[in-house]
Amino acid sequence: MQIIKVQIHLKNTCELAEEAFMVVASPEKKTGYFIDGKPSPYIDMIPGKTYRFDQSHSSNNTHPIKFYTTATKDSGTEYTTGVTTNGTAGNSGAYVQIVVSSSTPALLFYQCQSHGLMGNQIQVKGVGGGGSALT
Repeated sequence: MQIIKVQIHLKNTCELAEEAFMVVASPEKKTGYFIDGKPSPYIDMIPGKTYRFDQSHSSNNTHPIKFYTTATKDSGTEYTTGVTTNGTAGNSGAYVQIVVSSSTPALLFYQCQSHGLMGNQIQVKGVGGGGSALT
């Protein structure tokens, strides 16, 4: 199993883990996360891969990542299939991980559980249906 690690920090810099995106949250919490220097970009994921979002940095204590099937996190839209959360965001060893499969919806959203529209869209390549586009 290949794990793609993602580090999430509120500071403007963080070290890249092996095979990782660089994810940084805006200090103002208004513009969301920065991934590889881009503000809240779309993310492409591939079935058969596991993506790990490292949330052990202390600045993440009020910014836990969750996955949703709608951008606005409407009631009942949290996506939990294949998702594992370890620890509490902001504490040592904390992460959220998603195993992407052929049954994962084609469209998901990574969002801060505590703040609206802090993330963006994930497109799962090679699967069909699911999700409500960000407009």
